[in-house]
Amino acid sequence: MRAARLLLALPGVAAIVWGVLLLLDRPDGLVSVLVWAAGAVLVHDLVVAPLTVVAGLVLGRLLPPATRTPALLLLAGWALVTVAVANVLSGRGGKPDNPTLLTGDYGLAWGVATLVVALAVGALVVVGVRRERRRTSAPS
Repeated sequence: MRAARLLLALPGVAAIVWGVLLLLDRPDGLVSVLVWAAGAVLVHDLVVAPLTVVAGLVLGRLLPPATRTPALLLLAGWALVTVAVANVLSGRGGKPDNPTLLTGDYGLAWGVATLVVALAVGALVVVGVRRERRRTSAPS
């Protein structure tokens, strides 16, 4: 078991070492990573976390118990996908001198990903509601 864990950890450790070496090779890269990381922490703590708490409180009051968790999963999944592609959705990920950077229809891809997440969560809601009904209507 210990050998398996070590073998599984090696690629991750190698990737971390490689990333650190790349950062040390470009001093300006280290500063930009630190600025990005600090910005990510601030955005998470000041925007994402409070919005998630408010959404959880509102959905917790509005939705039946069997659908709360799947609805919150939908919201979290949708938010994750949206944040991950926000740069390309806005068109800021490209460069005028390199038209090959943004070649896809990212709005459509985002919409399809959102639909897939919504359908998966919808299936979870249906299963949860059916289980809840069976449990409450079963004779004791």
